[in-house]
Amino acid sequence: MQRSQYRLLGQIGQGQFGRVFCAIERDTGEIVALKDLDKDKFPTRLFLREFSNSIILQHPNIVSCLGFTYTKTGRYLIMDYCEGGTLRDLMESESKLSLVQSLKLIADILSGLEHAHSRDIVHCDLKPEN
Repeated sequence: MQRSQYRLLGQIGQGQFGRVFCAIERDTGEIVALKDLDKDKFPTRLFLREFSNSIILQHPNIVSCLGFTYTKTGRYLIMDYCEGGTLRDLMESESKLSLVQSLKLIADILSGLEHAHSRDIVHCDLKPEN
């Protein structure tokens, strides 16, 4: 049996389509996010479409997809790990953004969405946790 090339460090998110784990690549020590999409909601055809769309969307305001891997227990999209938490974390923190910071954040989000939409890709689960 082949050992997984990633060691899971813990779950960092969960949504209606699956879970996201923080993991470390065993050979390089690189920290990544592994997105585990529920097999019932994402059969192989949809998983591969999600992977393909993720590869197409190369943009500074969209988390990059590095590839995919699979084990006996799941199939994972390998994504860049983004430190600092989610927009939800920021919204619930003691820190408050200035108007200028808020507008910059909104502009960055809209820039990423425009990039996706220009490639006929629609984000179906947009929320502060993502």
